[in-house]
Amino acid sequence: MPDFKEPEEFDSDERNQSEQEEISLKKARIAEALNLDYISHDNPSPKNQYTALEQLILFEFDAIDNPEIKKELPEIKREIISMSKSLDFLEYDISEQEDIDEKALNIKIAKYVGRGYITDDNISDTVSLTSLEQTIYFKYCSLSLEELKEIKREIVAEQINLRGGSVMSKDEYTKDQYRNAIQY
Repeated sequence: MPDFKEPEEFDSDERNQSEQEEISLKKARIAEALNLDYISHDNPSPKNQYTALEQLILFEFDAIDNPEIKKELPEIKREIISMSKSLDFLEYDISEQEDIDEKALNIKIAKYVGRGYITDDNISDTVSLTSLEQTIYFKYCSLSLEELKEIKREIVAEQINLRGGSVMSKDEYTKDQYRNAIQY
């Protein structure tokens, strides 16, 4: 008698395979960024004790929605570091990334900053960026310093919005307004 699978089993197998491929791709992208010194693991945060690499892993693997990732963090980090050391060539161009919804990404990063998963308190000796800046650079790929600062300001604004404040639109924003807001 032939072995038949129910249609739900095919869907489940395909979904599981797709999830595993997505996890492998995330690990490979982080390993390549680590190999290229876009991400560091030399700057543990005084606030949460996680390095930029660990904070990025928590972000990429959705620690807010998937809290068990914190338990798996040491194993994932070890695997990524191992992958990074064994990379002889780039499997794909890390600077090429599909179109992203910048607003949604900034809100997600702001949530992780607000929850304390991503910090902006310790500059890496290796890459001279904080964990927040490294996460931004990883997600947005090639950025100038000015673009990085602008995105960081947008994330801070989103964080204020998430706490119940209001966000100033880009058109309303001027450096003088920002400076005056800091003084109060």
